[in-house]
Amino acid sequence: MKIVIRYCGGLLLIGTLLLFFTPTYPLFAAPAIDETVGVPITLTVSTVGNGSIDAQPPGPIHGYGAVVTLTANPDPGHEFVAWSGDLTAVDDWWAPLWNYRIALNVGANGYERTDKPAEVAIDFAALLSAAGEASAFDPNSLRVVEIDASGQVIDNSVPFQFDDANSDGAGTLVFLLRGTTAVNAGRTYHIYFDVVGKGFTLPNFTDQVVLTDNVTDQGQSSFQITTANATYYYHKAGGGFSSLVDSDNKDWIDYRRNIAGAGGTFRGIPNMIYPEGEFHPGATGSTSAVVSSGPLKETIRTVTSDSKREMQWEIFPTYARMTVLKYDHDYWFLYEGTPGGTFDAASDFLVRSNGTQNLLSADWQADLTGEDRVYVGDPNRNRSIFLAHHEDDSAVDSYKPLNNLMTVFGFGRQNTNTLLSATPAGFTIGLVDTVALNNATKTINDA
Repeated sequence: MKIVIRYCGGLLLIGTLLLFFTPTYPLFAAPAIDETVGVPITLTVSTVGNGSIDAQPPGPIHGYGAVVTLTANPDPGHEFVAWSGDLTAVDDWWAPLWNYRIALNVGANGYERTDKPAEVAIDFAALLSAAGEASAFDPNSLRVVEIDASGQVIDNSVPFQFDDANSDGAGTLVFLLRGTTAVNAGRTYHIYFDVVGKGFTLPNFTDQVVLTDNVTDQGQSSFQITTANATYYYHKAGGGFSSLVDSDNKDWIDYRRNIAGAGGTFRGIPNMIYPEGEFHPGATGSTSAVVSSGPLKETIRTVTSDSKREMQWEIFPTYARMTVLKYDHDYWFLYEGTPGGTFDAASDFLVRSNGTQNLLSADWQADLTGEDRVYVGDPNRNRSIFLAHHEDDSAVDSYKPLNNLMTVFGFGRQNTNTLLSATPAGFTIGLVDTVALNNATKTINDA
């Protein structure tokens, strides 16, 4: 009989002391990662009857990856009957080809989640090294398996992608929490991985975020990103979204290069750099590139030609998240566009994070109380666009209509004063199929 001492295994042997530790990664919070791996196992073998048992290699202590061969040697006139109680499998190892796994415990962190992509930074190369493995990590070996409270596999094909910018085994694992995760619920996933040379093939998943390069939009080479509820157009030299088209083909930004001012060229997201006019559709002073791509997320990084400013967009199936990486002066974040496809000051409205609602005909300037977020709704289409600033601050935010043609909403904008300075800083935008406060808030919290 052969016994493989497997990383994070769960073999119960007579006299066995199981000390293998499974790292736990809490998600939706800063991961607290314990990478303790490869603790040796003590194997004690006893006999019942006349004979002996030979263990190769000998000795009670066996490290990770060791193969221990047990041979029963009956005395003359006796025969070996069976292994009784010597080996009982107590683990829920999904498939024998894999020698490594870690566990991720996922909590909803106070908000109900629906088909939520979860993200966690993992250094698989470091985990292998800590386990004494000399061979290189194989990203094609990755699998994400969900288990229930009893340890039984309930989903062995969880969609995922591993963003490893440097191809060194360290990166961000993105995987999908299928269905609904209740407010106080917890879910457990096993992440299986292994080394090169075993013939692994990366599984295929339905692409929920489809990026097409070099699409011409309003005269500029653009990225077109298509999801289930929206199509984004991103000007590569401009560093801004020119269009956000919903499932009814209505454009919530509607940048137009041949119409000056509020009817066209002023529109866009995020329109951040003032007075230089960069990170704005139609601008020409930046370079954009796709830095990672997968079925759950596309990541675009934009840098100005003088290298003074840099930002990153991550587009998920139902929202897009921006991170400010580098800035040389204060900035703002704007939504200048057309809710529901056209600006309607008499019926469209804006709702602030404290529940205050005003028609788009009314302007205001004030620091948003509580969380920094708003949504702009079109009641005729029962749809809204939401915008959230991740970091709370005391900067003035504002809204005004411009020439009855577009919105001018800004985080950190007071008249023409740019008031934001944090780096890094995060913002999220997306469309939601409701204009009701409670429903919209639920969706925004889920993003």
